[in-house]
Amino acid sequence: MSYDRSGARAGQDVILSTYFTQNGEGADVYSIGSVEIYDPLDSLIATISSEDIENVTGVNGLYKITYSVPTGLEEGTWRDVWKDIKVTPIAEYIDSTQYFFVVPETQAIPGSNTVVVYTYAKDANGNAKEGIYGYAEIVDPPFHNDGAYFANPTDRGIRATSDANGLLEWTIPQTARMRFWIDDIDLKIEKTAPSGATTTALYDLEDF
Repeated sequence: MSYDRSGARAGQDVILSTYFTQNGEGADVYSIGSVEIYDPLDSLIATISSEDIENVTGVNGLYKITYSVPTGLEEGTWRDVWKDIKVTPIAEYIDSTQYFFVVPETQAIPGSNTVVVYTYAKDANGNAKEGIYGYAEIVDPPFHNDGAYFANPTDRGIRATSDANGLLEWTIPQTARMRFWIDDIDLKIEKTAPSGATTTALYDLEDF
């Protein structure tokens, strides 16, 4: 079984996806150099080459890799840094940092029954705010298949960080009641996650 950003197991595969936009719409980029994987101690664990980065068919701007989490390393918040991205042939190179969580075997995690929710962090003039933290806290979780509750991977929930476009996205359990926090733009709302989504479905936080 492959897990996602909400929670991964040591010794198992995790699917790490990222979504690029131009002018507010999903858009494929010109090139991506590689993806670097760092553990909670900030040690570089792996580098994924561009040949192993998949541009998801039918969803403009959505890219993913499948990474096998090593055993015997630290549990907690890991990060994947997407390196040397060129949005267009003449654009400058940029990097984009995302986060995922490696959790104990005893913690229930969403698995495949998840949806991806996104929003944008912008200032009063409409300019993108890069490097802003946002959290999606599971307030009322659905049951896991074996009867265990889903759990928040950090004290404040599932963390996301805005990219150069101000984009933040979270992978959350379907049907869960969620509290979303972005302190830097004074956003705090509660929403119930959609149900019955496909693995490539993307939901605007403001719309569902």
